[in-house]
Amino acid sequence: MIDDGLCDKVSLPDTVLGQPVVPLESGRVTFSTGSVLAAADIVDRGINSNGPGVNTQDNINPIIVATYILVRVNTMEISPEEMVVLQCRQFHSGWPSANYDYRPYADMDIDVKTCNPTVKTQILQGVERIVEAECSASGIEDKPEIKQKMRAPLTSSAPETVHAIRKTFSAHLKATLVEQKPMTSCEDFSILATSKDRPYDYWILGGVDHDLWKKVENSDTPDAIIPKNHPPCYFPVIQPTMRVGTDAMALAVLTFLAKDK
Repeated sequence: MIDDGLCDKVSLPDTVLGQPVVPLESGRVTFSTGSVLAAADIVDRGINSNGPGVNTQDNINPIIVATYILVRVNTMEISPEEMVVLQCRQFHSGWPSANYDYRPYADMDIDVKTCNPTVKTQILQGVERIVEAECSASGIEDKPEIKQKMRAPLTSSAPETVHAIRKTFSAHLKATLVEQKPMTSCEDFSILATSKDRPYDYWILGGVDHDLWKKVENSDTPDAIIPKNHPPCYFPVIQPTMRVGTDAMALAVLTFLAKDK
C-alpha cells in the first residue's frame, strides 16, 4: 500500500494503531513496551558445484554441503536470553532434465526471526560466513549465491504511546490487561508508521471462548485444542471479543483526540 502511494491519497496520521485477534482468552488485551513481534528475514542461498561431468560421481554433492550448512546454522552460539528462530523454509536440489543429466545445484531459504537488531545483524552475517566457509571447505570453486530480504520488520511500539493507551484502558476498558513478552509471530503493520516516521502501538486482543481456554490452560498439547490464526478452522468467539475490540480501538483513538481539546 505504501509503494502504491497510500500516503498520497489520504492524510498522514499522527499515530498508527494496530489490534490483531489471536488465540488468547477472549476479554484479554496484552501490551508490550518495546518489541511486540519479531523481525523476519529470509536468507536465500544457492550452491552450484559445477563439475567436469553430468554424473553424480563427477561432482561435489551440493546436498551434502547444504546439509552441513543447515547443521552449522542451527548450532550458532546465541545467548539463551535472546528470542531467535532459525528454520529452513524450503530446500530444493537438482534441475529437471530431459535426458536425466545431473545438475549439481542446491537452493534453500533460511527464515531468521529476531527481536534484537544487533543480534539480527550478527546472525545474518554468521549465516553468510558459514555458507562461504562450508562451500570452500568442500572444494566448491563457484561462489555461493546469497540473497537476503526482509519478510517483515520488527514491531516495536513507542513507549510513550503504549503508556498513554494503557492508562486509558486501565481507567475505562472492561477487559483483563496483561503484559506480553515478545512473540515470534511477524507482521508488516509497522511499515504504515515507520515509512512516514510516525509513532505506533500494536496490542493483542484475545478471541478464544472462556470454557475452551480453560481446557487449553490444563492441557499439555494446547495446539491440538485451538488452531493458530491462519488455518481455515480458526475463528474467534464473537463476544466478548467484538465488544472488547471495539471499545479498545475507540478508547485508543480518543486518547489522542482528547489532547486537542
